[in-house]
Amino acid sequence: MRFDDSDFVIKKDSFNQEYILCAYQGNKSVVEIPSGVTSVGPFVFADEDHPNDIIAKIVFPNTVTQIDSQAFCHCRKLIEIQWPDNEDFKILKCFFDGCDFLAKLSLPKSMDSVPVIKLPPNIKKIKIHSDIKCATQNSFVTSFEDNGLAKNDLTVRIFLSNSNYKIIDGFMVNVKHKVALFHVDRAKKTVRVPDGILELGVSCFNEYDYFEFGERVNEWSKAPLVPVENVVIPKSVRTIHTGAFLYCKNLKSVIYKGKSCELETAENIFCECGNFSDLDAKVACVDTADKGVTASNMKLARFLYIHKRFKSGAWLNKNDLIKEMKERFVLKVLGVATVTRDLDLLRDRFNAPIKYDHTEKAYYYTDLNFSIES
Repeated sequence: MRFDDSDFVIKKDSFNQEYILCAYQGNKSVVEIPSGVTSVGPFVFADEDHPNDIIAKIVFPNTVTQIDSQAFCHCRKLIEIQWPDNEDFKILKCFFDGCDFLAKLSLPKSMDSVPVIKLPPNIKKIKIHSDIKCATQNSFVTSFEDNGLAKNDLTVRIFLSNSNYKIIDGFMVNVKHKVALFHVDRAKKTVRVPDGILELGVSCFNEYDYFEFGERVNEWSKAPLVPVENVVIPKSVRTIHTGAFLYCKNLKSVIYKGKSCELETAENIFCECGNFSDLDAKVACVDTADKGVTASNMKLARFLYIHKRFKSGAWLNKNDLIKEMKERFVLKVLGVATVTRDLDLLRDRFNAPIKYDHTEKAYYYTDLNFSIES
């Protein structure tokens, strides 16, 4: 692929077949990134020593799947960002240091996870969509000066600005998808997840930011923060995502009111939880409470099924895989996040030749001779 616009410095990563935007050398107020660029590096438009006072809007093509967390830093007149319309586009982190004119920001629709977004102090409005399934109480911050950021209530206010998010029994809940995103209250040793919840989000009970730096007061509830010891999960819950109980070092019991076959648990849900280590993760279900066994899941079966489908020459998107595996394994619940983790594992750990075609909007194997055994 050739890029003829001299305003852009674009390099090809021959190993991953990616086209990386490394620098912008133009002087336009509206910057349109060339189609074909797949990722954007750090400090592409400006840096602390060379701030940009020209760029007001940046338009990304739909081919972009990754933007570095510091790509926008020091664009002092930036007021608008047009994100890629691409289901694979995600933001891992995003910092807007020095973007003093950025008064409003809308998150891309493909973004179902909000890890950390550092906003400029003068930001007036954040628009979030209704499909976010992963966030923590520190997803939106304006400063990293407060270790742990436990006093930060900005994230709570941003989520409550969208009617699809409500605080229910001390949890920030996506009511559309019935996902408990994070625990807001943090004032009781024994916590009951609200009835009707289907999923416990990634880092739902994450306590690292709250207790690793000493005692805290919850800025939202104005009450002292109390480490959780016992969690009761209703039988409506079908999925517990990775790191749901991250750094809950005082955790003593997690009781699920349903059967083990009805619950899917990700790996490392009890990461850094003392006795509830990720190597000995125990959820006491009604049929396994006396045995202390881990709730079962279909991870290996899904993994092998995806591999065999791609090896047969199939081109499939995530929704195709969800539909097929629900029928194949008689699953009531199977989400995009779970299939995404399966694809990542297949590609990253086993070096499977998975590629995504933006035209066909589907994944496929570039080498049908690939085998997991090799």
